[in-house]
Amino acid sequence: MTVPKRHHDLKKILALGIFLYGILFLLKKQPSLSVFCEAGINFFVPGIGLIFLLTFFLSLKFEQILDQPPLMIFLLSMVIKMLGSLTLFLVYIVNHFGPENEAALVFVLTYLAFEFLEISRFLSILRPNSRENTP
Repeated sequence: MTVPKRHHDLKKILALGIFLYGILFLLKKQPSLSVFCEAGINFFVPGIGLIFLLTFFLSLKFEQILDQPPLMIFLLSMVIKMLGSLTLFLVYIVNHFGPENEAALVFVLTYLAFEFLEISRFLSILRPNSRENTP
């Protein structure tokens, strides 16, 4: 029995979150990076990870209830993720106005890491047999 592709996508999102936590905990020991790592560990990785998990499940629901091609569902999920992530970033800036705003770099890098997984998932939806044709 094979595991559906969707379960692999969910495992990748969770694995990326755990991987980012591990890297941030390792880099936290460096005094010059402690502010960035604290922002990532306490705010951005859990927040963006939760946003991406929610949009993953929303896209599954959209596939069932909307009669749209995968591209439209992907674009709808992208809009939800962008608005949610920007809202998270705005909340962080309002709550941490001052020198901690340098942690915006952690936000951008975390967002890009999760977005890379989403783009690879989108490409596999467009070409579902592409992995079978490659060695």
